[in-house]
Amino acid sequence: MLRKPRKFLIFAKPAIGDILLATPLMRSIRSAEPDAVIDVMCYPGQEGILEGNPDIDHVVPIKQKPSARELLQLLRRMFRKYDVAITNAADDRVHLYLLFFGKERISVTLKGGPAWKRWIVAGSVQDDPESLHALLRNNNLGNILGFDSNYEIRLPEAKDSRIERPVLPGAAGHDDAYAVIHPDARLPYKRWTQDGWLDVMQYLDTCGLKTYITGGNSSTELEYVRGLMQQVPKSVLSLAGQLRFAEVGDLIRKCRIFIGIDTVNSHLAAATGAPTIALFGPESPVRWGPWPKNYAVDRSPWQSTGTQRVNNVLIIQTKNQCAECGQGDCRRRHHRGIDCPLMTGISSEQVIRGIREMLQ
Repeated sequence: MLRKPRKFLIFAKPAIGDILLATPLMRSIRSAEPDAVIDVMCYPGQEGILEGNPDIDHVVPIKQKPSARELLQLLRRMFRKYDVAITNAADDRVHLYLLFFGKERISVTLKGGPAWKRWIVAGSVQDDPESLHALLRNNNLGNILGFDSNYEIRLPEAKDSRIERPVLPGAAGHDDAYAVIHPDARLPYKRWTQDGWLDVMQYLDTCGLKTYITGGNSSTELEYVRGLMQQVPKSVLSLAGQLRFAEVGDLIRKCRIFIGIDTVNSHLAAATGAPTIALFGPESPVRWGPWPKNYAVDRSPWQSTGTQRVNNVLIIQTKNQCAECGQGDCRRRHHRGIDCPLMTGISSEQVIRGIREMLQ
């Protein structure tokens, strides 16, 4: 009697970057068990990062805070539906989902965390934010199940990408030399300075490069980009809020250079193989640095501080450290008006030197 293909459910941490960094795990499962059913659970608005991904079968949407009725319907529909449920999140709610949805469960736990989370899983990875890169943490989850590690991020793909078509006025084509800048983030404490971005765009203009600005469609990001656009050279065009993730990937793939802050777009850029500059301040690149193209080593590509380059990625940051950095209670996470000194301490001269190096 033939064995039925196993069913896997992956519930990545709720940030879009976490989902993207879990795509190597999805590819590992697909490579080992090509007939398996692989579903990914995510919150509304996050499914775009998985568009066109051939390693998954279905995206299972779930509200961040479902009502009691919605939760009951979900439990009835998915109770023990999956042979294996996997998460790279350590929070209570996701572990309870795993308990109800998966017959076998694999998860991430925190040192000193509640014991019940370890009791309900068949295996767990103890998270180490100081030295374990998020992509390697995800690989370790697959290793528990006997899957080989994979280091290649799967980019979202769209057959109907508008980047090749004249739908977006002024959008770049194959023959244009252009740069892509992603200047803002959902968390404003990751912001650099507007003066710094203006200096960089002016330098790119002197290099003969057009510049395309990408960004999310939230009101705060769009407002930030509008403020920049009032002062930029004529060679700059904003596409903020207009592109799907797959289209952003297409845009970056053809660019001469990408410059951005600590966001999912920097991870996308690194994965395309494009020359990528990422500005880091409040978060540790050891943990969250963009994974360089063709880097396949079981240790983080990055050190905790200082400007550094691996393959197609250059990370720029100060040499200082802040006791609050990387901590969930950092006050800058909660107050939009407070800048991070580790970001404002990066000079435009540092970034321009990096651009000159990467363009060579």
